[in-house]
Order: sequence, then structure tokens, then C-alpha cells
Amino acid sequence: MRLGLDVTPLLRPRTGIGVFTAMLVRHAEQAGTEVAGLVSPFRRGRLPGGNAVRSAPCWVPGPLAGLCFDYLGWPTVETFLGPLDAYLATNFILPPCRDAVGAAYLHDLGPLVMPQHYRARQRARFERRIRSCCRSARVLMTPTRAVADELIDLGLAPRERIVVVPPGCPQPPLEGPRSPPSGRYLLSVANFERRKNLPFLVRAFARAARSLSHELLLVGAGPCRDEILGAAAQAGVRNRVRLVGQVAPEQLRGLYAGADLMLTASGYEGFGLPVLEAMALSCPVLASDIPAHREVADGAARLAPGNDEEAFAHALLELMRDADARDDLARRGTERCADFSWKATVRGVRSAIEQAQART
Repeated sequence: MRLGLDVTPLLRPRTGIGVFTAMLVRHAEQAGTEVAGLVSPFRRGRLPGGNAVRSAPCWVPGPLAGLCFDYLGWPTVETFLGPLDAYLATNFILPPCRDAVGAAYLHDLGPLVMPQHYRARQRARFERRIRSCCRSARVLMTPTRAVADELIDLGLAPRERIVVVPPGCPQPPLEGPRSPPSGRYLLSVANFERRKNLPFLVRAFARAARSLSHELLLVGAGPCRDEILGAAAQAGVRNRVRLVGQVAPEQLRGLYAGADLMLTASGYEGFGLPVLEAMALSCPVLASDIPAHREVADGAARLAPGNDEEAFAHALLELMRDADARDDLARRGTERCADFSWKATVRGVRSAIEQAQART
């Protein structure tokens, strides 16, 4: 199979979509799939570790992509990459396909499910892209049943055109520094955007901080940085909340390995990659009680309401006072990770494409 992919996410700061794309390319090629990458703008992507992605530039300017792809049906993806068996949109942009099976991996439907967390222009742009993928793709893949159900409930696609293909378990680098920061700390890994609910997390931490000696380390970056710092200052914990910024994978490994607990209070996720990353490194998890977290953790994380600061702080304190409970979560998390493999993800992608081919 010759598979085209949008590999542009590899060129940007680390996100869940970037991790997914990098690992899919790597494991698809290991499984014998020839991968051709489409890049926009004019740059050449590189996989972690220095492996070059065979890629070609998409020369359609971003502002004109909707007009060209959706209304003119031109240029086709084969114009850029040559003959393909299938093309998978990894980042909500699906060019027209002449002969290839057009497929889209919809990581989440945030702008449609929780529009209040997006700026108007950002919401309109992503809603347009999501709806375009749903109209054009012959098969839609989602990371969880939760996102598949959202597609159906919103009337965007019938169930028979949707296939759930979970990503594999993150594979931390085997080499590189693992030393965590000195002192005890709690960890959160998330983009600093509204739906991640980080000001809430800071306020919940502040409620528990009176009984803890820990710092709260926030890994990530984004537009809500000042709001997060403001919440910490207002709650009186500014000196115990540290914004670490974006970190390299080997540094992230050390942070997970040294944390007493990984926290996420996100209001919406399509999957929630940090939950799986933490469990892979035996770091116990306290997460907001949302459909994706329930599905991914499947009992291997403690869940608490993401809209009740007192309840979330209570769950945090309970775990920090019970080392056996944290050890049990770490053990169950490691076991749960065995259910996620990149080989299974690649098989799932190929199977979904083959099913779509068989329907024509």
C-alpha cells in the first residue's frame, strides 16, 4: 500500500497530533507501507531521531485551500504525491483525491462540542475543516468511541463510515536524561488553551496545597498563559506553580518519572494522550471525569469532576495521603498500556482503508 499523509504536524511544537503523525509514519513504514508526506508550507519534515520523511510541498496557499479543495475540487492529492492507494488527513485538511481513498483521522471535535472554548475565527476555521472532511472522506477514523458517538450525534456521518482506531501507547526514548527536578511535585502536561481548564486546576491545587509540600509543574505553552498565572496569584500559590514550557521528549520522560501524580482537568478531549504517557511510565493519574478519560483509562486512573474545585482537591488529597492507592494506580496504568500498540494502530488504519475500498 502506498499511503499519503499530511505530515505538517511534525514541523510544529509538540502536540498530540504531532506525536500521532510521527509514530504512524514510523510504524507504517516498519510494517511495509510506503508513506508519502504532504507538507504545507514549503518545508521538509523530519521524524524524531533524524529520519527524513519523504515529502512534497503543497503549493496551495492556506487561505485558498477551502476554495480550491472544497469548491473547485482541484488540485488533487495525486498532483503533489503521485499515484496513491489512500490519503489520510491527520490535521483536518483533506485535498480532493482522484483515485486514492480519501480518509480523515478526526482527533477531536472540540470546536463543535465546546465552541465556547474557541475564539470565533478559530472556531469557524476548524468547524469548516471538520465538516469538509466529513463530506469528502470515504472513511472517518476516530481515536475513541466517544468521538465516534459525537460524529453520529451531530449528524456529521453515519456509523458505517466511522472506524475507531486508537493510537498506540507512547514510547519514551530509552536514552537521554531522566533526572527529575529536585523536590516533590505534581505534573500537568497540556497546551495552554481554554478547554484544558488549567486555571481550574491551579485553583483546585491551591485548595489542596495547604496540606501538601508539592509544587505544580505545568508543561506546555499557549494563549492562556497569563490567565493561568493570574489564577495562581489570586489563589496565593504563585510561588508554587511553575510553568515549564515545551520540553524535549527525554525531558518529559524525566518529569513523568519523578512526579508523584499527573493531573489533568481538561473539559474536553478526543483521547487525552498525557494520560497514556503517564501510565506508560508508572505515574499515577488524577483526571477529569469526561468520556475520553473514562474510555482511555478504563479504571486505571482516578477520576474527579472537572467543574468542582472542592471535589477535585479532595480527590487529590486522598491520593497524596494514600501511597498504596497511588501504587495501585501506577500498576493498573502500566497494565492498561498493554492494550494500546502502534502495530494495532497501523493495522486499524489499513483495515479501515481496505473496507472503504471494498465498498466502491
